[in-house]
Amino acid sequence: MKGPEVFHGKVIHSMDYAAMDYESAANFVKGKQVTVVGFQKSALDIAMECSVAHGLRNPCTVLYRTEQWNVPANLPRGLPLTCLCLNRFSELLVHKPGEGFFPSLLATMLSPLDSEVIKSSETFLRLKFSKTTNKAPLMKHFLSIEMKCQWLAELLDDTFKLHSIKEMENDMVEWDEYLKRSSGEHYRRSCIALPIWYNDQLCKDMGWNPKRKKGFFAELFESYGPLDYVSPSRSN
Repeated sequence: MKGPEVFHGKVIHSMDYAAMDYESAANFVKGKQVTVVGFQKSALDIAMECSVAHGLRNPCTVLYRTEQWNVPANLPRGLPLTCLCLNRFSELLVHKPGEGFFPSLLATMLSPLDSEVIKSSETFLRLKFSKTTNKAPLMKHFLSIEMKCQWLAELLDDTFKLHSIKEMENDMVEWDEYLKRSSGEHYRRSCIALPIWYNDQLCKDMGWNPKRKKGFFAELFESYGPLDYVSPSRSN
């Protein structure tokens, strides 16, 4: 299949666009018909900037391979999505590889609540956007971009050492097999959203305390955000 060589317009990567300042980027897309390829954060950020610059005169086209839902910040009755997915209590509802007996038992007992949250969220989104899911479960996907950058900066500063390649390969295989068991036929189009558990692992690598809240109930029920993961050196 032929690629960009059959297109006679300008083709750039999102990194090149991000390197421009605001004025240069606005001038670059001004008066042009823009097509953004992809459906992740960078693609949607660029599409939003283009739509702001053009309005209805030259609408921006977003081209993607797999249809996904962009979930709004608030669900029924104004309940913030972070209350359902970005606190430690929400992660107690999910089975994880390597968990002990009691966490596994607790996740099993709370699994009906997890199913109800997902079903009610999907029902609300179908009614709101009149969309169908083509039999795939709702994907709850949160990227901890700030923490990944913090982790990489600490690694480049040589403040910690990576695990062995064998350990990382075994960990990947374990999670891959677990995802197959938990997602069944939707294995390739599903994800397990465990952003706090994931950030805990990054904190442990960097030698940080993963518990970032003050108090037991705050730690359990308050939602986590980027400001909770400010580097200890910056917070002093």
